[in-house]
Amino acid sequence: MLTAIALGTILSPPPSAAGQFGDFRHDYLRPDQRDGRLEYHGSLALDYQAAEEEKADSREWKHRFGDRSRATLWVAGAPFAPSKALVYFAEGSFDGGEEKLDAGQIRGDFVPGSSLGFRAGRFWFPSGIEMRSAPDRANRFLSRPPAWSRLGNGAAVLGDLFDERFQYFFAFQDDFAGAIADSLDGIVDSLRGEASEPAFGGRVGFSPRAGLEVGGSIAWEERDGGRGSARILGADFSIDDGPLHVQAEATRLVRDRFSPLDEPLAPDVTATIFYGRIAYRIIEDTARFDHVEAMFGASVTDPDADQSDDRTTTFSGALAVAPWYGVSVRVEYQAVREQTNEVGNDRLLAGLLLFW
Repeated sequence: MLTAIALGTILSPPPSAAGQFGDFRHDYLRPDQRDGRLEYHGSLALDYQAAEEEKADSREWKHRFGDRSRATLWVAGAPFAPSKALVYFAEGSFDGGEEKLDAGQIRGDFVPGSSLGFRAGRFWFPSGIEMRSAPDRANRFLSRPPAWSRLGNGAAVLGDLFDERFQYFFAFQDDFAGAIADSLDGIVDSLRGEASEPAFGGRVGFSPRAGLEVGGSIAWEERDGGRGSARILGADFSIDDGPLHVQAEATRLVRDRFSPLDEPLAPDVTATIFYGRIAYRIIEDTARFDHVEAMFGASVTDPDADQSDDRTTTFSGALAVAPWYGVSVRVEYQAVREQTNEVGNDRLLAGLLLFW
């Protein structure tokens, strides 16, 4: 298993468990959780959040419970175990805030050898490393940084080379880059075509030693015969060394705003996204705690490089306390600064996570 970024304070295996939780394949699983023909596990996340909101020329805190609560169940395995040439993974969740069922990854892998594998189904587009901590059970924080990967249907080829020092993961998938463009604040009008082509791209990573990884990503998508497009370039860096975890990513998105067929194309718009996060386990494997971890993070989103007043900067601080394996209590404070708003918007998040 590649020594990529380890996923999640709350998911770190007991000391006797070997291997990492997640790697470039986005498995989120310990080795013992995918060896049999049928393995199933789940998690329950309960939350509280308070947000500072502007109302009638004043600012006040609004309190909400359950908006981010989620119950998740996943199954995985190798149907022809002990052979692992064919494996599957499927997950679903109930979103307490929107009160609806959501599908997660539902995919099958054919892996004749570590250097070459094939994937089909619904999975994370291989762009960057942020999606490795997307599930509640794998996220050190309660929030996610600006995310540019998406779940979608498609097919992929993946593997590792040269004694696991290099890894590659390339895919084509429906509506990836355009979905990222449409999700950024201020550019929801981009790429509004009726038809879209699959996105192509992927990531290449390099691990010079265990616990250190650098990578680069690329993706592109055309819509309506070239009347709209999006191209993404990204770079990432991570350290996972004992109690220390660091990860950072930078992405540049260039898109053409969609124009009707009888009008000229609008000019290209460039967006940039950056985030960095650091976590350190202050206490680990003691008589009273499975772990106590302190975390800090920052992110910057600039949806249009040609505008000078649309940038959003977020600073985050969090603390996770796990009295024993399978239970985690986390608190996170966010200071959000928008250039269009002279007063910052702060948020307080708290949550209880149970997983098995």
